Amino acid sequence: VERFAEHSRLSLKVRGPVIAVEGGPSAARRSDPGVEAAFSATFNRTYALDHEEVEFLSFGHPLVDQALEWAAESTDASAGLALLRGYDRDGAVFLWSFGIDTADDVPEARTYLENRTSTLAIDEGGERWPNLEGLVDDVGRDLNRMDATPLKQSLGRWRSLVEHNFEVADNMILVHLAEEQQHARARAEQTFARRSRHLERAHRRALSQLSDPDREEAEEEHGYAVQSLEDARERVMTAIDQAVPRLYTVIAVRLMRAKSVSG
Repeated sequence: VERFAEHSRLSLKVRGPVIAVEGGPSAARRSDPGVEAAFSATFNRTYALDHEEVEFLSFGHPLVDQALEWAAESTDASAGLALLRGYDRDGAVFLWSFGIDTADDVPEARTYLENRTSTLAIDEGGERWPNLEGLVDDVGRDLNRMDATPLKQSLGRWRSLVEHNFEVADNMILVHLAEEQQHARARAEQTFARRSRHLERAHRRALSQLSDPDREEAEEEHGYAVQSLEDARERVMTAIDQAVPRLYTVIAVRLMRAKSVSG
């Protein structure tokens, strides 16, 4: 979708889980296919369900359908298709690379998410292949570009396969995200607990050096500092809880036993 937007000069502005789209086809105006609109959309199914005004970008949405049609016809359509020869079996896997997005105005929240990127290898049957999840970075295996022309003859089946595979990957990444959020919250709680103890120690040291007339002002300032720290903790926790997965790239890899094309 992003590459299609660049090609078609559509405006996509990402704000957390929401994408502001200008100049693209909206699902709300499906009855006017030639009319371009400005609307808010998301790739996150849960967010779309909780926000009726936000359109869910998935297969069937006019913007996604147009992007798929463009990709099928584009000379660069094979960019997401690869061929791995000399593997121990024939088959195919999809490599889905996800990141974790947090609110831009709370950058500290990102520091508590340890594994912010993940790659899942899912085969045609929906099974995960962990041993292939490092395939793109494996210098010992050569990935060759695959011709996308044959896929155009069975575009409907291809779309169905991709949609099912993405649903499996999406469910898996949501489980991963929940685990990351749990660990991130624990790390954040520990950090803010340390900051709170440091704040209290600094306050006690300051009081010991002040005379009684100045202590009231110091206590007031300390109260503000404690509240500021608590506000910061709440912002971070909220940002962690509202973190969403973001699909960065997907590569369909055909696996072949044959190491070369027979003449």
